[in-house]
Amino acid sequence: MKRILLCVGFVSVIVLPLSACGSSSTSSNSASTSTPTTQKPAQPLTGTSVTIDGKSYQIPTNQNGAPPSSRTDSGTNVVVTSSGVLPSLLIAPKNAVITFTNLSPKPIRITTTGVSEPPSSLIPTGGTYTYSSPGRSFQFGYKTSSGFFGVVEVGLFSGQ
Repeated sequence: MKRILLCVGFVSVIVLPLSACGSSSTSSNSASTSTPTTQKPAQPLTGTSVTIDGKSYQIPTNQNGAPPSSRTDSGTNVVVTSSGVLPSLLIAPKNAVITFTNLSPKPIRITTTGVSEPPSSLIPTGGTYTYSSPGRSFQFGYKTSSGFFGVVEVGLFSGQ
């Protein structure tokens, strides 16, 4: 009988403190400040130009001469619109100059993650920001001040 009580006592010493490590069931009213990991794809661009506030702006093209697609594309251009970024995943060659073009009606700022690059200055409608990639394969993320985000993969899948 002593052996059974001793075993029960040992289990309760181990289990009870561990149960205190579980999550609390109380709720919090604080807002989350984490960065979202998904977003709706931007509306595709068609044609060779867009008109914003009565002014026409040239649409940059990818390696095939077409505007960047909304999900994945290869080339060196990222376009920011009022509905998102095109493409959300850009596959660029090594040593590329990546050009971010603002085709939204408001000025924006680009902030990169995964590289030591300061945020861009304010990019006006129709304006650009460039990032010169080093001669190695790597990946970096970026976020616009309008809340959109994407990823650039340099030299990872282009056979370089």
